[in-house]
Amino acid sequence: MARSEKIFVLGIDGLDPRLTKKYVDMGIMPNIKKFIDAGAQREDLGLLGGHPTVTPTGWTTLSRGCNSNVHGITCFWRQNEGKIDEIAYNLDSRNCKAEAIWNVTAEAGKKTLVWHWPGSSWPPTSNNPNLSVVDGVVPGCVGAAAATLAEETMFKADENTEKITLVMGDAAAATKCVINDLDLDKLQPMDVNTFTFAEAASMSAGSVMKETLIMDEKSGLSASFDGSMPVSISSIKPATGWANAPEGAKEAVVLLSKGLLRRPVLLLKNEEGIYDHVAIYKSKKDEEPMAVMYPGKFVNDIVDDHIMPDGTKEEGVRCFKLMDIDPEGKSCRMYISRTMSTQGLRKVCQPESLYDQLLAGGCGYPRPQSNSGTHDPEIVVDVMIDVWRQAAEYQSKCLNYAMNELGYEMVFSHFHSVDL
Repeated sequence: MARSEKIFVLGIDGLDPRLTKKYVDMGIMPNIKKFIDAGAQREDLGLLGGHPTVTPTGWTTLSRGCNSNVHGITCFWRQNEGKIDEIAYNLDSRNCKAEAIWNVTAEAGKKTLVWHWPGSSWPPTSNNPNLSVVDGVVPGCVGAAAATLAEETMFKADENTEKITLVMGDAAAATKCVINDLDLDKLQPMDVNTFTFAEAASMSAGSVMKETLIMDEKSGLSASFDGSMPVSISSIKPATGWANAPEGAKEAVVLLSKGLLRRPVLLLKNEEGIYDHVAIYKSKKDEEPMAVMYPGKFVNDIVDDHIMPDGTKEEGVRCFKLMDIDPEGKSCRMYISRTMSTQGLRKVCQPESLYDQLLAGGCGYPRPQSNSGTHDPEIVVDVMIDVWRQAAEYQSKCLNYAMNELGYEMVFSHFHSVDL
């Protein structure tokens, strides 16, 4: 007799089975223990694994039951057919030569959901009505490519600051790599074939964008995206011209959408006269803020505009966290998450109606990921872990709703936080 009428396959990218077993035995990973007790696994939790050990290969191997010499996915990139000087993105199911297990379960009559599986899952390779597929275009969080509008930002305000500025990629305390012995006049740009977020989401074959690797000799910024993020820097002044600013309030300005969007901020006192929270508004004319933040607490799902490079607006969602505020209101720091489109996940959702069902079921909008704190212990502890907790919460809501309310019997899902 079957132990269950439903099966849930969950993979966690980068989770070392030896550490996992150690921590489970120590009693500090009780939720993983629940999965172990309810499921099936090797005693040491290890997997045979696929080769080479990179994301697209591993997850394709896991869902196909064969190695890369059979399924053909060996890397994030592959040679462009007929163009020896170009490479093509390889997280594309059309490049895989083996059948996915979820196609088999769907064709066997089981209502099947594939949720963000970063290995040959998108676009779907079966049109069976029992199969639903959400994302899988890139690792990270669900919607990391299709729904991300802007990167995460750190906000810093101080009374001693005079100008409102945006510094790109300098928030973390990482030591930048500087190459200072190059003859820049003779250096030739290096063309790199890559995909924009939108192109990756739609998986348009042959659609590539030329980017040039640029290194700033002074700041040492290079092509690495790990360990840094933009910083919005603002002055702090007495609040003036507001529709509803309490006595003693101070104001600052946060720059979003790469500086194209300005949002006013109030630093506010409590009943004892101590500055202990901030409020962010769409404009000074508004009576009510978009969000009110106290130190150490995330505020999620703040719906606001995002300004696209062409000047058009798109509706997005941000999360905020006030990291600290001076009791006299002289300074404050705030983390602002990636901006996630409220509708972007539709691009990689089959059927598209599933996204509407999840919204109607109260699952909310896709939550962002964070991978900008890996060189800064403070950002890791105070920001990065919390951001991933929000992403896990969104994924949990969606999968529970899909299984309990929408009748999915087979669910294949993955979570990528450990790797990032």
